[in-house]
Amino acid sequence: MISDAIKRAMRKRLKRGYDYTYWAIDIHDTLVPSTYTYPNVYDLMKYDYMVLAMQTLSRMPDMKIILWSCTTKEKIQELSDLLEKHDINIDYFNENPECESNDISYFQKKFYFDIGLDDKFSFNPYTDWKIIYTHVRTIQAFGIEEYLKRADADELPIMLDD
Repeated sequence: MISDAIKRAMRKRLKRGYDYTYWAIDIHDTLVPSTYTYPNVYDLMKYDYMVLAMQTLSRMPDMKIILWSCTTKEKIQELSDLLEKHDINIDYFNENPECESNDISYFQKKFYFDIGLDDKFSFNPYTDWKIIYTHVRTIQAFGIEEYLKRADADELPIMLDD
């Protein structure tokens, strides 16, 4: 469940003293519906709360967004431009150059991320974007420690006002 993944990532971040949380987000059928046509038409409004959740993540300096897809770089640029028009900024595409390989981790073929959103990871864009929005708005409003207290007590607001 996406709520558990977010709470787990925030606990790990606090415990290990990490500065950032890395979100690897697939494009098709996660961020936008796939049309299975060429060219693909990107419908940013199809999934309720996706734009709000992504805008919130994008505004948080301690959250990094990595688009994860087999889409060509040209199509990624087109999507990135569209996202930018909606105040959503992407940090990386199919890479995380901030986390290098070390003695216990090899990031040459699989980059590091804390939370992965992909329809193939059982992500449901019709329901999970609202959940993500509630979690990240709570983190943004109260900080990670207070967020975890509220999340553990099942006291997250149903929705926070912008």
